[in-house]
Amino acid sequence: MKREQSVIYCRDFPLIANESAANVENEDEAERVLFSYGYGANVPTTAKRRLKQSVHLARRLLQLEKQNTLLARDLERQKEEVARISQERDKVNSMLNQVQQPYKYLIESVQQRDSQILAQKERIAQHEKDISQLNEEKKTLLRVKNQMAADLERLLNHRETKEAPAQGRKKGRPTKAP
Repeated sequence: MKREQSVIYCRDFPLIANESAANVENEDEAERVLFSYGYGANVPTTAKRRLKQSVHLARRLLQLEKQNTLLARDLERQKEEVARISQERDKVNSMLNQVQQPYKYLIESVQQRDSQILAQKERIAQHEKDISQLNEEKKTLLRVKNQMAADLERLLNHRETKEAPAQGRKKGRPTKAP
């Protein structure tokens, strides 16, 4: 008879333990559930103690599963929140880049203008140098021209002075020496 009862206990035990753990919040109610299934004072002490311990462990397991489920839900919500915040951050960064783009454009255009101005200044300096060289050349050429004009004037004067007595002789008039 005891053997049959222990077989029944072993067969029904997991069902009863899980049901009592799921539906019952405190120890007194757990014992009432056990009595309703016929497990009460007539259950041997070690079996009764095992049953109570199993009910307690099953209850603890259910509590941990509930806690795990709640934490998993919370984790999912946190992941969704992180994803939402990341998208918002990306949007804000994109807007920030768009806002800064005109500044970048202005800075780049000012830098381009500065480089163009620098290139123009270098060209102006080169042209001024060329102009001063050309002015020096012009002065040199003017001196040479003036010297040549003076030489030509002297030559012409000299020629006139030589030709004048010769023309006077041709006409038969005596010439006076200067």
